[in-house]
Amino acid sequence: MIPSQLVSSANHLWQSTLFAGTAGLLTLVLRKNRAHVRYWLWFMASVKFLLPFSILVALGGLLGRHTAAAVAPSGLVSAAEFSSFVEQVGEPFTTTVPLFATPAVQRPYPGVIVAVLIFVWAIGFVTLVCRWTMRWRRMRASVRKASPLDLRIGLPVKSSPAFGEPGVFGIFRPVLLLPDKIVDCLTAREMESIVTHELCHVRRRDNLATTIHMAVEVVFWFHPLVWWLGARLMEERERACDEEVLRSGGEPRAYAEGILKICELYLASPLACVAGVTGGDLKRRIEAIMSNRVAHRLNYAKKAILAAAAIAAVVAPIVIGITNTPAMRAQSSSSAPSAAPPRFEVASVKACKEEPNTGNQRRAEYTISPGRAILQCLTLERIIYFAYAGIGNLSNPLLNDHPLDTTHIRGGPGWIHSDKFTIEGKAERPSDRTVMMGPMLRALLEERFQLKTHREVEDVPMYALTVAKGGLKIKPLAEGGCTSPEAIRDLPREAITAVNQGAKPVCGNFGSTSNGVNRSWSLGGESLSNFANGTLSSVLDRPVLDKTGITGIFNIHLEFGLDESIRAGVFGGGRPLSPPPPDIEKGPSIFTALEQQLGLKLDKTRGPHEFLVIDRVERPSGN
Repeated sequence: MIPSQLVSSANHLWQSTLFAGTAGLLTLVLRKNRAHVRYWLWFMASVKFLLPFSILVALGGLLGRHTAAAVAPSGLVSAAEFSSFVEQVGEPFTTTVPLFATPAVQRPYPGVIVAVLIFVWAIGFVTLVCRWTMRWRRMRASVRKASPLDLRIGLPVKSSPAFGEPGVFGIFRPVLLLPDKIVDCLTAREMESIVTHELCHVRRRDNLATTIHMAVEVVFWFHPLVWWLGARLMEERERACDEEVLRSGGEPRAYAEGILKICELYLASPLACVAGVTGGDLKRRIEAIMSNRVAHRLNYAKKAILAAAAIAAVVAPIVIGITNTPAMRAQSSSSAPSAAPPRFEVASVKACKEEPNTGNQRRAEYTISPGRAILQCLTLERIIYFAYAGIGNLSNPLLNDHPLDTTHIRGGPGWIHSDKFTIEGKAERPSDRTVMMGPMLRALLEERFQLKTHREVEDVPMYALTVAKGGLKIKPLAEGGCTSPEAIRDLPREAITAVNQGAKPVCGNFGSTSNGVNRSWSLGGESLSNFANGTLSSVLDRPVLDKTGITGIFNIHLEFGLDESIRAGVFGGGRPLSPPPPDIEKGPSIFTALEQQLGLKLDKTRGPHEFLVIDRVERPSGN
């Protein structure tokens, strides 16, 4: 699977390339108009590399949540169809991230590819930064050593023997640098034309614009189009200043001769952001100066074309965001199946008040038997998690207190975290637990609680579970090393507990005990992937991904000290645990315990994480 970072980068590069191609077509339409118009088109194409369309799409998504979907008239293309077409063109590279799922086998190759690409990119990035920084420092040294000249042109002027052609140095406090004795080499008319050219660069803020493009070149140095854009910017900015010199009354012959003399006597500026006079295609510039052709101003038709292109560049991503809001996607996907979702034949929802917890033991939260499911006095947030991500996908049918993670859920009013409900559902015929706790429970929540949700993927801080330096300290179970859940499905709970405490615990079983200071976990026949994504993610401050690359199942036993975040978290059901006994020594942190007892460690990282977002929910209707 292609890493999402590469997919996002590829889509951004494609969009920027497409944008630059459109700008290039517009410059062809405007080739007989003034050069400064074409310059700004190329400059916007350059800036697009620093501004992903995803920002505007996200803005459209925010607007879309508060906007009712419009229905297109019959025979017309709907906004959703239009945005889908634009999105397919703008994002040809896609990846799929399954909800709350961690692959059983984590292949290291995508991560290695990303690391190699980042390393190669960093080499080019650092090389360009160092090269341009050295040139910039040499230019600053020339400015400090230069002697002031009194030309009275409204701009500081200095003369330097170490400087090449005339040029403007600086962005916010520009200085006109002239090579030593240039006044003796040029006639008065030639000198006047050259100074007028440089003052045009100052008025246009060309040094600032060129510095911005240099930043684009540093970040996207690997893209040939970026360097081609730089050449077009250089050419059009010089031609724009040439046109300004001639419009202000400069004599074409004297101006052209002044440029040629500078090319003969002096070197070009070593930095593109020091606006000189000899840049661009010199032959074409001299021909244009001598012909003194008048560039046409924009007519209304061309102004309309530019305005439409600018509006489309901004509006199209926003329209995509509005019409493709996650809520609308969720609705369209939910209406796709032809068969109606399975439902409970009889279901009841009752508010409840839980009895005070006098100890640290947690009660069973749900009871599942063939054809019946009971969720006993749970917050709606926890029920939603069971229905949309948790219980319906668990392989363990036991009545245990597996610590499920509700941090995947966002949104909703405050009462979904505090008010508790008991839900009892009876199926028409014996049904699988994954069906009752999945599609059936979801249908009940959507009907009785008017629940509507959508999914969002966000780049968030994470932990990567990897093998520590000393190597893995637990061994995978041989075939039959844990008891199959089906083998004890009909046993009473006491018998199941005895099996879990024996040499062959039930595959997927989770047991947890605490003395108020330390906690002990026992997991039977569990994969490292489920251990990371389920158990560890439920108690730490960020999701955990299995990056060990190790398959197989393990009997896992872990003992660690409870810190405050864990003691008040899922273990306590949101309530602080009982005060810890003062005479018990606190064990190692969960991070230290993982390395010492299991040979595993947690490294901080970032990655895509999918959330279930609540768009709408109401208190339940009556039974």
